[in-house]
Amino acid sequence: MSRLPLKTANQPRINRPDRKQASSALSHESLAADLAAFRKAGGKIEVLGNTNTLKKIAEAKAAEG
Repeated sequence: MSRLPLKTANQPRINRPDRKQASSALSHESLAADLAAFRKAGGKIEVLGNTNTLKKIAEAKAAEG
């Protein structure tokens, strides 16, 4: 019989809201307002490109089909 791994201190705790809260927790309007406030405060978002792993997955899919 397999055992579950022990929790360690460095594992992040994941808080999951119940289903009723999840549907109304974030809306397009609230996300847009948060993003506008972030940018107004001088925040910048760094857009990262594809990693080599993603490129390899895309190549593998192209080779399959």
